[in-house]
Amino acid sequence: AEPFLFYCKPNGTEEEPLALSGIINRLLLEIHSKNITQCKQLFEKIIREISSTNHKRDEAVSFCTELYSVVSSVLEPLCPASEKEANQTHGTDDILQQIKMMMNRNEIIDWIKKLEQSLILHLEEQSMEKSDDLKKALDYIYRNIDKRILLQDVANHINISPNYLSALFKKQYNQSFVDYVNIEKMKHARELIQENKYLIYEISYMLGFENAYYFTKVFKRHVGCTPTEYQWKCKNACLNSADPFNSERGSNKK
Repeated sequence: AEPFLFYCKPNGTEEEPLALSGIINRLLLEIHSKNITQCKQLFEKIIREISSTNHKRDEAVSFCTELYSVVSSVLEPLCPASEKEANQTHGTDDILQQIKMMMNRNEIIDWIKKLEQSLILHLEEQSMEKSDDLKKALDYIYRNIDKRILLQDVANHINISPNYLSALFKKQYNQSFVDYVNIEKMKHARELIQENKYLIYEISYMLGFENAYYFTKVFKRHVGCTPTEYQWKCKNACLNSADPFNSERGSNKK
């Protein structure tokens, strides 16, 4: 296709402003949410608007400058060291100068597409890293189920921030980190009670609780009865291989 050279104004046509107000702020929100689909849709809207509107070149250049500033501010802190070193030869000033030198719509659209590709690739890599971080966190929890497990300790172990780790559990399991850990501990507590070898206070310490009172409170919240009540159910059910509480729940659902 023939390039749109120098944004020449066709005879008899009026220049129009780009209808892109607020789109950069929306893009920023989607980047923080790691919403790749929405980011792609916003870039499609940007390209469509620039392609179809008889706008001023300076307006498109100004928009690209703001777009680059916002996207780079988000990606820069997340870049690995090797990537940051590579970027030093093409610093921000150089890129902003390249934007100012773009003289036709094709150049601007190609530049926006390349920026989109870089952003989407980065978000996809972040998504893969997120999965790895979650796997490492779960492995830590399962290996230390008999200890007191704190969000800060797990975050330090896998070298991520506590807030980020908390957000991972909320998004993946729709529950807090603490609730996830306690639910896993209660699964082990029920198994230990069914073995009928330990006293309740012994099980509480075996699972890293500071005292039996707090253990009982957590157990009742997640299981629906106290450890003592559950122990009584186990003794009266006479089902060594089954979880009587689960069986009772199943029968209540029928």
